Amino acid sequence: MWYLEGKYILSGTEISTEFEKRLRDGDMKAFQQDPETNSLKVILHNTENADLVLYCLAIYIDDNVINLRQLASSEAIDKFFHKPKYPRILSFILSIFNPKL
Repeated sequence: MWYLEGKYILSGTEISTEFEKRLRDGDMKAFQQDPETNSLKVILHNTENADLVLYCLAIYIDDNVINLRQLASSEAIDKFFHKPKYPRILSFILSIFNPKL
């Protein structure tokens, strides 16, 4: 698994505001106990090639920097699509700039 960090830019839409609020209000202890169930799921799309995607769990936002955990195993990706906690946000597209691994 990889951890990604990047600048988060709020787009001002209702769903992006909801995403940010839920992430800021999230329960870190619950996330640590069961990340796949207690997290917001994010699909990152490459801006130059929409077919290239990363499946991630949003961990937190701090000072407009978002931290994500990338899922790599097929088992983790299968869990990603099972019973989303926040289905409206499942396919929310984020723009990540200057990722740091």
